[in-house]
Amino acid sequence: MGHEHRRCASVLGALLLLGQCCTSALLATEMDLGPAETQPVVQTAVSSSTTASQPATESAPASSQPSTTQASANHEESVATITPEEIQARMASIEASTELPEPMRAQILEIYRQVLEQIASAQTWSSKISEYQQGQSNAPADLEAVQRELDAVTNAPAVKLELAESTTLEDLAQKIATADSELRQKQAAADKLAAQAQNRAERAQAIPALRTAAQEQLETLSAELAGAAEAGVPPQLALAQRSLLLARRSAIEQEIRAYQEELAFYQARSEVLATRRSKARLEVSQAQALLDELQAKANELRAAEVQKQKQRAAEGLKDAPWEIQRQLEINPRLAAQRENVSAGLAEVQAKLEKARVDEERISARLGRLRQRVEQDSDRDLLGPLMRGARLDLYRLRDAERESLETRKKYAQVQSRLSEVRERLLVLTDVDAAKRVMLAKLREDDPNIDLAPLEPKIREMLETRRELLEGLRTDYESYSTELLQLVDVQTRIVNSVRATREVVDRYSLWLPSTAPIFKAEWPDDREGATRRLGALRRLLLPEQPEQRLRGLIVSGLALVVLLAWLSVRPLLAAKVRDTGLRVAKIHTDSFRHTLVALLCSILRAACWPSALWFAAWTVRAAAEARDVAAYEMAQTLGAGLISAGMVIFFTSLVREICRPGGLGEYHFRWNAAGLRVARRSALSLMAVAAPALFVIAAMEVYPDAEVRDLIGRSAFLLLMAAVIRFLWRIGHPERGIFVDWLRHHSPWLYRSRYVLLVALLMLPLLSAVAAAVGYYYTAQEMAHRLGQTARLALIVLLIHALLRRAFFVAQRRLAHERARRKRAAAAARLAEQGAAHEEAPAVEDEELDLISIGAQTRKLLRAVVIFIMAIGLWLCWSELLPALSVVGETKLWSYTGTEAAGQSAEGVAAVGGAAARVIKYVTLGDVTTAALVALATLVLARNIPGLLEIAILQRLPLDTGGRFAVTAVARYLIIVAGVVIAFGEIGVGWSRVQWLVAAMTVGLGFGLQEIFANFVSGLMLLFERPIRIGDTVTIGEISGVVSRIRIRATTITDWDRKELVIPNKEFITGKVINWTLSDSTLRIIIPVGIAYQSDTELAEQLLYKVARAHENVLSDPPPRVYFMGFGDSALQFELRVFVASVDLSMSTRHDLNKAIDHEFRQAGITIALPQRDIHVRTIQQPLALLHPEHHDHGKSRGGLSLGEAAPEQQRNLDDILRTTTPKSRDDSR
Repeated sequence: MGHEHRRCASVLGALLLLGQCCTSALLATEMDLGPAETQPVVQTAVSSSTTASQPATESAPASSQPSTTQASANHEESVATITPEEIQARMASIEASTELPEPMRAQILEIYRQVLEQIASAQTWSSKISEYQQGQSNAPADLEAVQRELDAVTNAPAVKLELAESTTLEDLAQKIATADSELRQKQAAADKLAAQAQNRAERAQAIPALRTAAQEQLETLSAELAGAAEAGVPPQLALAQRSLLLARRSAIEQEIRAYQEELAFYQARSEVLATRRSKARLEVSQAQALLDELQAKANELRAAEVQKQKQRAAEGLKDAPWEIQRQLEINPRLAAQRENVSAGLAEVQAKLEKARVDEERISARLGRLRQRVEQDSDRDLLGPLMRGARLDLYRLRDAERESLETRKKYAQVQSRLSEVRERLLVLTDVDAAKRVMLAKLREDDPNIDLAPLEPKIREMLETRRELLEGLRTDYESYSTELLQLVDVQTRIVNSVRATREVVDRYSLWLPSTAPIFKAEWPDDREGATRRLGALRRLLLPEQPEQRLRGLIVSGLALVVLLAWLSVRPLLAAKVRDTGLRVAKIHTDSFRHTLVALLCSILRAACWPSALWFAAWTVRAAAEARDVAAYEMAQTLGAGLISAGMVIFFTSLVREICRPGGLGEYHFRWNAAGLRVARRSALSLMAVAAPALFVIAAMEVYPDAEVRDLIGRSAFLLLMAAVIRFLWRIGHPERGIFVDWLRHHSPWLYRSRYVLLVALLMLPLLSAVAAAVGYYYTAQEMAHRLGQTARLALIVLLIHALLRRAFFVAQRRLAHERARRKRAAAAARLAEQGAAHEEAPAVEDEELDLISIGAQTRKLLRAVVIFIMAIGLWLCWSELLPALSVVGETKLWSYTGTEAAGQSAEGVAAVGGAAARVIKYVTLGDVTTAALVALATLVLARNIPGLLEIAILQRLPLDTGGRFAVTAVARYLIIVAGVVIAFGEIGVGWSRVQWLVAAMTVGLGFGLQEIFANFVSGLMLLFERPIRIGDTVTIGEISGVVSRIRIRATTITDWDRKELVIPNKEFITGKVINWTLSDSTLRIIIPVGIAYQSDTELAEQLLYKVARAHENVLSDPPPRVYFMGFGDSALQFELRVFVASVDLSMSTRHDLNKAIDHEFRQAGITIALPQRDIHVRTIQQPLALLHPEHHDHGKSRGGLSLGEAAPEQQRNLDDILRTTTPKSRDDSR
């Protein structure tokens, strides 16, 4: 009982570590709050379950700890008596004792070390209590002091920027740098206070759970202290254990009290922190205003200085002699460059100010989102907040692009700044530069008079140096501002990503709007009038030049569209022509398929391109300063792009399925299915195009009520069209997949009704979700399903194109083989000198390959699965954060171990040992395990085949070796997949190894034959006495090894029957492998000729026939033997060798035909044996009964053959004797 309580106390105490560490970190951050918020330094707390500390100097109040005081009254030993000195004395006594065994002494010393740690922990908690109480007592005074500081900042007069007339840009640059540094410091202080407020809020939420856990542990310890000591425990050990319990109880009491004081501390000082935040924000605002004013003044001075320099450069160029005219042209270019830099600097400063505003707004929204989510706010209130965040994300979707452009601009500015510094370095000494220029002028023209040019050259160089110095200063300022902009944009991107994570994680499961039956049409006449005016300004610009430009662009687009429309019939004719060409083998080419695909795409892209061009034109015409027009441009552009996309894909389906198109002639798809798909695509396009236009346009429409009402209505119409489309193409009797399912998957064919219902439920559920208020969820699911449908269409086209390419290649090979065979046959007939007609032409139907080879199908399947897997990941990966919320649903728990260090629950393992923690199996783990199992199945079926096709066939391995490698790869994939899948649901190898061992032993006895065959199969794969493709004989069975599985091996005999033989038979029985190491096989052909034949000529003819055959090997050479004199013939044997057993039957057939032909030509007769039967009469009768009268023989007075008398049987044997076989010439 005591041990159980101690284990429970350890587990509960371990759960408190996370909260205690957070408390220490929070108190540490209190150090940086300033003078009014300064707190004493607090050392990091140690978990009371794993460490100990000194007892508190003051105990918790009785009113706050009733259970503690009650438990304390029941114990003999007081907490105050346990001091570090006493524990040290006990440890010294134990170490000096010789009565205790060494293991027990070590155990007691370890317990006392834990007691010391718990005492230290209690002291730490006590010091925190004092700090919290001190902070509470100082709160009123601190609040008053901070309020005075805030009033002083608020009431301070505005600082007017007064600059002397002699102030230069360099002076302003120094002031700007100082102001920027102060702004950064104040902003960092404000951010720190904001983080402090956030940490306090999170900590206040976590404390109740931590206090409850500590209270439960305290009750467990009190019950354990109240219990009786275990019998048989030595008194020294019992005393140490009790001291540990008391120390732990003391530490937990202090911890509970510290939690209470911490909450009171936060409540008492909340006003102090809020006032300090207000003061910090006000200081940041003032510092920002000062910086903006300094930058504005610097821009004014810079602009004035640039204008003066431009004027000086122009005047110097006007009066300059022709000899230095080209050099003087550089100065105006530098002045123009500086003017551009100044304009760019002002633009960057404006962007920086706007970016800081966006950053503050996004950060504030992110904080509100996280707070609402953590507080589990009302779903109806959280949904609109998520919707606003999504709108911000849409407007800031270019944040990453802008950040990247700013980085590129910064790199360009740095490069130009380096160039300016190098050029300025040359002009450090103006006199030296002047001398160099004069020397160059004298070198170009020795007769030139340089005296009047020297003043002009010096003035020019001095002006250039001033321009370069100004450029350097401007570029440095430009670079600094760009760097700050990059920093702010980076923070914006991070905040946008964090906001997107929160939105993606929770918005899918929150209602985004009210149910559609509660929606009301908004009364916003003013807004509608304003947007109609913006639409008019978009379509009919007020400026004449914009109207003219729009008319020119529209006219050119109309001309292109009309030309495109005029070419569409020619493209259709080209597709039909390629279809006729691929029908014939002599004109078939994969190039025709590519041309037909290109023509189909061009026909399908005609009208969508017009819509996309219109979208681009509308967006380009809008100006950012006209907000209403810009919003309308975005609305119309989004709608036109989406409508064009659906028109393109549906039109492409129609073009592929058109009569005489790709699907019918090139891909050889079912004509009836193509007609259904073509008509269904047209009906879908008629509804989906306008519906998607409205949906996409409303997504960027600024009015939320209008957006939800109109967009949702269009969405419901779209889902109705999709349901109708799916019903037509998936109809159980007239759908496009019926024939394919019937011939390729009977199981799916029988389940086609269930599949159709499941397919129809997808758009139906999306429509229902949109109607009840989950419009965003329905949109996301429909969008992903649409992407998946487009992906399936693309993958289907890729698969059909690859299949078509392999088909054309194999068709050509088949035609080439037939042509060579026909030529060889013609050559043989010509050699034999026989008259023959011209060989018949190869018909197309004879060479039509209905199916592709098995290896090619495996390769295609692997490619399709790979592309589909990548595409599905790209389509659905953005929804993984939202699905993780469902995946966190806990299903069951199990006890696991964590190595030394931080465990999964945030609890540190003690002493470097593994800690036992409770882990949960979630719905996400089960889903992951199912996906791993599915992936394992797919990989096990496809990876070995792909491995063989892509790698193994290129290596010097035979068929058996390749099969062994692929089989082992398949086994490894299965084992790895099973281990990973079970590990995801908490069934690790360490948990099941003993069960597996017991099951293995049990199954080894109960299913020993199965295990024997399994082990034999492994031995066959590695030892390889037989291989795939070997010709073997086992017992009375001969055939070719076609498969080697775990339990049995399949042999295909000569009748094409598959014989399944257990693997054990190949290990324990006798097996003849005709092709193991040497596939060469000898064929013996007996030949009998008549006695009057010429044996020399017969031998020569047999050698001639053997040497003329292509399959007969020359090494070993063929042999002819005269075996002897038979009963009716002279016996010869022709013995030849062939390369493999596969050639034996065909070679024997050809040799027999050739021998018969040669012997007929030479007049040699092949003897045929003949038998004569002599019949004679006998004197006594013999009754011979028909077998069917056998049963009635005795009744008729006769005997059957089986019941004849011995004498009669002997006479019958004499009558029915045969003569000796003789040749045809001796028969009579």
